[in-house]
Amino acid sequence: MRYVDTGSHHDAGWTPTSPLGRWSVAFAAAAVLGVVLSVIGFATGVLESASSFDDDWVVTTLGVAILASGAAGAVTGGVALIRDHDRSRAVMVATLLGAVVLALLLNEVAQGL
Repeated sequence: MRYVDTGSHHDAGWTPTSPLGRWSVAFAAAAVLGVVLSVIGFATGVLESASSFDDDWVVTTLGVAILASGAAGAVTGGVALIRDHDRSRAVMVATLLGAVVLALLLNEVAQGL
């Protein structure tokens, strides 16, 4: 286990101090970018909503990529928080964002998609 000196919790800045922290921020940024791109695609008419998973593979792939990157951000952020003691604000926001994505995914699975 590698120790990362982050100082006190009061001076934790926005920059992640561990590699896993940087990965969690990257995964969360990818999820946000995917949401922004899908909103722009639907607003401009490039993407059309599908009634099932088989109708439009682009929308399905984009949705799965957003869910996967959000979940990966939550997992890597949680590991960075626990194992590496990375208490930067960016890692905390990325972990929270990923946790929200995971909660929404579990809600959809519980409702039967």
